[in-house]
Amino acid sequence: MPGPYRYIQAFSIDIALGGVIGTLFVSKYIGVELSPFVILELFMIIWIIYTFDHLMDSAMKNEELITTRHKIHRRLSATIWGVWGFVLIIAFSLLFKVPSETLWAGSVLAALVVVYFLSLKILRPEWIYHKEVLASIIYAAGVFLGPLSVFTGTISLDIYVLFSEFVILALINLFILSMFEQVVDIKSGFHSMVSLVGYDRTRSLTYFLIILVIVISISAIIIFRFNPKVVEAQLIVLTMDVILGMVLLNKRKLMVRGRFRVLADAVFFIPLIYIYI
Repeated sequence: MPGPYRYIQAFSIDIALGGVIGTLFVSKYIGVELSPFVILELFMIIWIIYTFDHLMDSAMKNEELITTRHKIHRRLSATIWGVWGFVLIIAFSLLFKVPSETLWAGSVLAALVVVYFLSLKILRPEWIYHKEVLASIIYAAGVFLGPLSVFTGTISLDIYVLFSEFVILALINLFILSMFEQVVDIKSGFHSMVSLVGYDRTRSLTYFLIILVIVISISAIIIFRFNPKVVEAQLIVLTMDVILGMVLLNKRKLMVRGRFRVLADAVFFIPLIYIYI
C-alpha cells in the first residue's frame, strides 16, 4: 500500500470522503441542494464514529495488535483523542447551521449508533451476528439522511431501491474486508461474520448479495428505462457492485500490500462520475 494512503486509510479519511461523495450523489439524484455545513458535519461525524471505534478497540486489546490502523491508534492514542475531542467540539458548535429537519433525523440516527456500540460491548461475541448488517444500515442511512431530510417531494420506488442497494453494497464491502482479514481479526480478537459462521458461508452469502444487486439494478433499469436519471444512477451502482465482485474473485493478487482494502473502499468514490456528468 502506498505510504501516504496508508495513513489516510488508517485514520478513516477515505471512509469519510466516501460518505460525503455518496451524499452528494443522492442529493443530485433527488434534486436537492445541501448546505456546505451539512456536508462538513457528515464528514466529521463519520470520522468521529470510526475513530472512536478504532481507539476503543486498540485500547481494549491486550495482545499484540496486528492491523496498521490499530497499531497507529494505540501508539498515538493521546494525540488522536485530543484531535477527536477538538473535532467533536467543532461538530457540536456547527449544529445550529444545520437545517432543523436534518438535525432531528440525525438525532434518531445518532441514537441508533449508540445502540450499535452498546450492543457490541454488552452482547456475547457469538451473538453479534448483526454487526455488519447494522453497520451497513447506519452507513446508508447517514448517506441518505441529509438529502432526504430536506426533500419535499414524495419518496418514490426508485429512491427506496437505491437506498437498499447502498445498504447491500456496504454489507458486501464489510464482508469482503472481514474475509480478507480473517486471520488478522482472529489474532486481534475481533469478531465478524466470518469468525461466527466461517469463511465459506460468508463467501457464498457475499456472492449472493453481489448477484442480488445485479438483479435489482438491471430490473430497475428495465422498469425505469425512460428515466435517464434512474438509468445513469443504476449504472453507477452496477459498476460499484461488479468491482466489489472482482475484488473478491482476485483475493490472492489483491492481498499483496493490502490492495484489496484500497479497491474495496475506493468503490464508494465511483459516484463522483454521476455527480460530474
